[in-house]
Amino acid sequence: MEDPDPRVSGGGIRQLRDAGLEVEVGVLRHRAEQLNEAYLKHRLSGHPFVILKLAQSLDGRIATSSGQSRWITGEPSRRHVHDWRSRVDAIAVGASTVVSDNPQLDVRHLPRRARRRDPRPIVVDGQLRAPPEARVFAREGAIVAALDSASPERQRMFADAGVEVWRFGERNGRIDLRDLTLKAGKGGMTSLIIEGGGRLAAAALKDGIVDRVMIYVAPRLIGEGVNAIGQLDTVELDKAIRLEQVSTRRLGDDLLYTADVRYPCSRD
Repeated sequence: MEDPDPRVSGGGIRQLRDAGLEVEVGVLRHRAEQLNEAYLKHRLSGHPFVILKLAQSLDGRIATSSGQSRWITGEPSRRHVHDWRSRVDAIAVGASTVVSDNPQLDVRHLPRRARRRDPRPIVVDGQLRAPPEARVFAREGAIVAALDSASPERQRMFADAGVEVWRFGERNGRIDLRDLTLKAGKGGMTSLIIEGGGRLAAAALKDGIVDRVMIYVAPRLIGEGVNAIGQLDTVELDKAIRLEQVSTRRLGDDLLYTADVRYPCSRD
């Protein structure tokens, strides 16, 4: 396939042909595009390829009513998640996840020889509710995404702690995640995993930034608890977000459900 970047498009092919090599373009094009999907989206739109990852019970809960969430899925699923973390440029969570779980958002649970770089952590925290001393903010390259209206004092606290503060205007009381992914793309991030919680997952789907879902389903029934995805305001069934190119995989006792997201229409 040709590189869509106009700065280099066709250059490598010309060099090969000038060297006397036969080059055929378009062979297995769809598979080539799949292999390069993050790069292609970034070059064509300026936004990273976004995966929404959820680890939930069979009845769609990511935590109990008391907030306990460790661990819903088993060790094979956690290893798989960390392998995917090692493949992307950034990982995003909401403020509630930081407050309740105090995650590190780095790569663990893999053999040392298999480890790659850690993704840059992004905490979406409009009013800067999370504590600056949380473990994720001690990570090199940590980012907090806040609204312009967030307390200047809180912004200084994060900056003084070495955290990069991204500020955004307000849309319907929150950060427009299309603005966030565009800024991430401008910073060279071509791939991003969103790991929760439920409100951030819903906001990402509402803003139309999710390209693929990876849902790890554990054989547990929790009943009343925390929903994996918050309110999507879906009233008519034919307006629901559809999932296509669906595949499933067993990971121990868990089931991984992977699918591409197809939106019924543009958000606007």
